[in-house]
Amino acid sequence: MISIGVGVHTGEVVLGQIGSFDRKDYTAIGANMNFAARLQSLAKPDQIIISEATYVALTGKVMARRIGPFEIKGFGENLAYLVEGRSPDHL
Repeated sequence: MISIGVGVHTGEVVLGQIGSFDRKDYTAIGANMNFAARLQSLAKPDQIIISEATYVALTGKVMARRIGPFEIKGFGENLAYLVEGRSPDHL
C-alpha cells in the first residue's frame, strides 16, 4: 500500500510544456506551485493539508481544522488546514 501526503493551494500558475526541443515536460511552475509543494512537505502520510486560500474557496464543502501557523520558506508565517473529510451537506 502506498501512503502519501498532499498539499493544496489555490492560485494562478504557469502551465505548459517546459524544456528543450528533445525533452519536454508538461508541468506547472510558479510561486503558487512552490507554496503547494511546501504544504505537501508538512503533510504526513494520508493527510491533506490546504492553504488558507483553498480553505476559503472550499468553505462549506470540506471539514478542516486549522493547524499552524507555520513558517513556510519563502512565504513567511502562514496558516494551514488539515482536511478531515467532506462537509455533511456535500456527501
